[in-house]
Amino acid sequence: MSRRSYYQVHHISGNVAVLVGDDDKQVAVPLSRLPRDTTEGVVLSVPLTLSGTPSWSAATVDIAEARRRLGEH
Repeated sequence: MSRRSYYQVHHISGNVAVLVGDDDKQVAVPLSRLPRDTTEGVVLSVPLTLSGTPSWSAATVDIAEARRRLGEH
């Protein structure tokens, strides 16, 4: 089973998306490295490499995870 991490798109500024991870840390990622359907508020499911770093180019928009999180509030 591959390890994944989840990030929510906090905002987009120009060609950069500012993401917030489950650890509440922010990271800026060029939009060109993220899925085409990345918009503010979506949750991204991001596979982690063997060293534990996010593989942004393999990220996917995770609608089910976003719905699950909305149900928690």
